[in-house]
Amino acid sequence: MNRFHIMLALLIVLLTYGTESTHAAPCDVDADGDIDRSDIQRILARRNTRAQSPDDPRDADGNGIIDIVDARQCVLACSTVDCSSPVTGNQQPVADAGPGRTAKNGETVTLDGSGSTDPDPGDTLSYFWTLISKPPGSQATLSNPNVVRPTFVVDVSTLGSEYIAQLIVNDGSIDSEPDEVAISVDNTRPVADAGENATAGFQQQITLDGSGSTDVDDDELSYYWMLISRPPGSQAALSDPNAVRPTFVVDISTLGSEYVAQLVVNDGFTDSEPDEVVISVGNTPPIANPGENRTASVGETVLLDGSGSTDVNGNDLAYVWSLVSKPEGSTTTLSNQNAVRTTLLVDAATDQGSPYIAQLIVNDGLADSEPRTVTISTDNTPPLACAEVSSTSGDEGLVFTLDGSCSSDSDGDPLTYQWSLMNRPEDSTAELFDLDPESPVARLEPDVSGGVNDPYIAQLIVNDGSADSEPETLALGVTTCPKADAGPEQAVLVGATVTLDGSQSEDLDGDPLTYQWYLTRRPQGSNSELSDPTVETPSFVAGTAGTYVAQLTVSDRACKSEPDTVAITASQPDNSIPRIELSLIATPSSTIFEPGGRVDFFLNVTNASDPRDPVTVTSLEADLRGGELLGDNCAPLPFTVQPGERISCSLITTLVGFAGSSSNLTVEVSGADDENNPVSESASATATIVRDPRTPF
Repeated sequence: MNRFHIMLALLIVLLTYGTESTHAAPCDVDADGDIDRSDIQRILARRNTRAQSPDDPRDADGNGIIDIVDARQCVLACSTVDCSSPVTGNQQPVADAGPGRTAKNGETVTLDGSGSTDPDPGDTLSYFWTLISKPPGSQATLSNPNVVRPTFVVDVSTLGSEYIAQLIVNDGSIDSEPDEVAISVDNTRPVADAGENATAGFQQQITLDGSGSTDVDDDELSYYWMLISRPPGSQAALSDPNAVRPTFVVDISTLGSEYVAQLVVNDGFTDSEPDEVVISVGNTPPIANPGENRTASVGETVLLDGSGSTDVNGNDLAYVWSLVSKPEGSTTTLSNQNAVRTTLLVDAATDQGSPYIAQLIVNDGLADSEPRTVTISTDNTPPLACAEVSSTSGDEGLVFTLDGSCSSDSDGDPLTYQWSLMNRPEDSTAELFDLDPESPVARLEPDVSGGVNDPYIAQLIVNDGSADSEPETLALGVTTCPKADAGPEQAVLVGATVTLDGSQSEDLDGDPLTYQWYLTRRPQGSNSELSDPTVETPSFVAGTAGTYVAQLTVSDRACKSEPDTVAITASQPDNSIPRIELSLIATPSSTIFEPGGRVDFFLNVTNASDPRDPVTVTSLEADLRGGELLGDNCAPLPFTVQPGERISCSLITTLVGFAGSSSNLTVEVSGADDENNPVSESASATATIVRDPRTPF
């Protein structure tokens, strides 16, 4: 470039910006009066930035942006010879932002500008990266916009969305033309999570859980479950293979058996890798059954029965009873804490405090059951009215003192007293006086003489807060009372119906009689009750061996007799008939899915003899209709069942027929006790085909 060209360029700049500005002249950045290499370098150092003012000397073209055009224009206006050579002899570098690519949500993308070049040997490139376009909602930023390989994280999952990065390189003098690279968002494969492995008991419903499956793109997932492995003989099926949480029922009781479920999820674009979960068959804890809650009377012996406890695995059970609560003042204990059946004596009323609560836990050799309780509450026993009379004579005349203090309540409840005058002799106007419900005493001052057929009759009823007593009457002035006769003593066998006979009771006045019977004594464990305690000949069943004592009082319209008692002795027969109980259950249920399916019939043989004699089983006959008996695991004949013992085994069958066909198995067991008394029992169970393989499920 010659001096003419330099002066021409300077003239152009001066004509463009004028000469009247008080600021530095255009291109004279350091305001030293010269446009030289120092000015050009200062302009390049601020390239691609905004001018600080309208007359910023670095903005030679006055467009408000300091860029390479300003540097070139100022080179043309350079007032020194050497400042133009670095620019005019330099060639523009070439930016290379790298190839386009795809990335997944959450992935870190590394941009690569290492392919950028400069044709001038020895020049060092500077890098200027910019994310010029991002998907809506993206907050992505470059890790460092001035390095060769900056990074950013894909933070949007919308398939096909694009991030566009621009690269400009500079060789110290000149910027390159910008180059761009596009990063497209790709789908990420979802991840299936079939849940944790678990152990379950026989007949337990299992809920599989695929809710832990994930998709980083937040796509909606579809679920595909399969039972890829089941124990031999299992008919288990998933409730809904396309649900997040399908269920199935463990239908095999063999310990250690495994069900394997597989889950694959799909995000609408691709399947996940399969994930599996294993459900192992473990021991099912037994279930304790202490019987139903009940009520009893004070003095009664209550039988607690745990024989209804069960174990689905067929294991023998051990029993542990405990008395966890009893009324205040009770000293009762359980007769045997480790028996199937135990007893306790109700020795205190529960209406004023805690009931008797007995707890039962059973163990199958592997696990305890949950504790179960049975509650025994006492019935409120009506109080017993008792009336006595005394008389005094004085200046006021004859006075009868009526006294009910001998009345009683077996529950210990406080009593109130209600006296009333039921009859007066003709022409009498006498009334009871000194009446107080809290006092057992009342008085009567007779005003006429009462005869045998027309006496004063006073009645007492006492109340324990819940119930009235039977009325007690006193005939005042009458000396003849009826006589009770409870009949002769009796000896019967256990289980016999005993009829009491009060027909020999008498009244010398010929008045009609009313009857009141009580069982004042029963053998321990007996729950016998009178059929009707107010009739002449009531009855009861002597269900327990021992002595029963019945008491009878009779009353005419004016007086009650003294009580009379009779003893009845019940004994066991010399040789009771033995008894066994059978139960037969088809499992896994009363139905199967298709012909050829295996059905196990579980047989329980229980010695229920009383007295408790051992029974030897000599014959076990099985009759199967509608199927084929494959075998059994019953003990070899003969085998002995001890008193109270239960022996279990299974008979293995398979069914034939079509949908609706049934298989009926009848088992007959016979034998004898140790005194050679014969015993036999039979039981039946049915399994039904509910699906024919020729019929769609």
